[in-house]
Amino acid sequence: MTKKLSSLFIMVLTLLSMSSCLGTSEDKTTYYDDTAITAFSLGTLNLTKKTKTKDGLRDSTIKTTYNANSYQFNIDQVNHLIYNTDSLPYGTDAAHVLATITSKNSGTVILMLKNTSGKDSLVYYNTKDSINFTQPVKMRVYNMVGSAYRDYTVKVNVHKENGNEFTWNSNSVSGLELTTDQKFVNNNGNMFLFAVNGSSTVGYKYDGSQWSTLNFNTSLNTSAAQNIVSQNGSMYTLQNGNVIRSTDGENWNNVASAASLVRIIGATPKCLYALTTNGISISRDNGATWVKDSIDTDASKLPDTNINFIYQEYNSTRSIYSIILVGNKNNKTVVWSKAEENNSTANAQPWTFYTEDENNRMMLPYLSGLQVIAYDGGLLATGGNMTKFYYSPDNGLTWTADSNYPFPEGFSGSTPAAMGCNDKNIIFLTKTGSAQVYTARRARLGWEISPKVFTE
Repeated sequence: MTKKLSSLFIMVLTLLSMSSCLGTSEDKTTYYDDTAITAFSLGTLNLTKKTKTKDGLRDSTIKTTYNANSYQFNIDQVNHLIYNTDSLPYGTDAAHVLATITSKNSGTVILMLKNTSGKDSLVYYNTKDSINFTQPVKMRVYNMVGSAYRDYTVKVNVHKENGNEFTWNSNSVSGLELTTDQKFVNNNGNMFLFAVNGSSTVGYKYDGSQWSTLNFNTSLNTSAAQNIVSQNGSMYTLQNGNVIRSTDGENWNNVASAASLVRIIGATPKCLYALTTNGISISRDNGATWVKDSIDTDASKLPDTNINFIYQEYNSTRSIYSIILVGNKNNKTVVWSKAEENNSTANAQPWTFYTEDENNRMMLPYLSGLQVIAYDGGLLATGGNMTKFYYSPDNGLTWTADSNYPFPEGFSGSTPAAMGCNDKNIIFLTKTGSAQVYTARRARLGWEISPKVFTE
């Protein structure tokens, strides 16, 4: 019985095999009616970089290449658009581009170009032929039988300006040349400038194109200017032993008596900070009450002049802020840091002093009139004779002179200056004795990021 079943099984397999072989000779190629461009990418592109000669006196260029495959292209099948949200670097040669185009169901891709006389010309896509993408290019993909097609417009975006370009503009502020002790305050998206004129503080507000003078509802004394800080749309300062507050820079109202405070130095979205005669105090209720904050060493090492308070959000979920305090003390630069934690289970973290390290040759040198802001993912500082900007990528641990930040023409000198930055990454700069306020921004920090479209 076993032998019979085996024989029968072999016969069945043989018949199936013969049937399969016969069927193969009669198979027909399947043709599909639909098609689309399903993937688009770029290869190695040419790039021309602008630079300076070694002596820094003349402009120069460097020609190089880079792999553009990492720049993702969005394919909008509804509007038949293909484009890159993240623009290619400034200086990219968009006139000679090798592209890889993938179509659904092996559709045929045709480029709709202009010939030398300006007339429309249809060209078969070839992976080895470069395409001129300095202007949007129209493409058409046909299905396998040529009975239907889809048109697409491909736009290869290239930055029109160098991302590191940094150019100063200026505005004249009437009466500013008569002031001293200037301080910029960014509040609720608006830039304010406070300064001392004679025996009182004066103020100005920038509307995006020009400065206007503030009219205070009460006279602010000379110490008020350097005490002004911003928190959640309100500005705070010290006035005759009291904490006062304003939302518009003009109308100031009393918050609380605070005789123990020497100077308000800064604020995060959660806390206000102030120097006292024996350390630092903190307020978690908008300046109404103050308690002593902990520090990890002698309070005599805290800065007492040119105090700069910078915070950056470290963890938005847990409301943790990284704070850096940079200033001068006894003709030396001193740096402190603190991690401010605001969740219910957090432990209060002390202020930590950056001790001098003889092995660290990249410390910030002493600069009279020191000014420090948060900028481009790090800290930017200047002061002294105003010939150099210094940049720190690591919360003030190390600093290097950064030649990518030039000064406005004729700005150098030992005259005290003030520097600030607004929500749009625009740097504001002025100095005592000048009516000019200078503004500049690293170009790439002003680029808008368009929303991405992901479709099949």
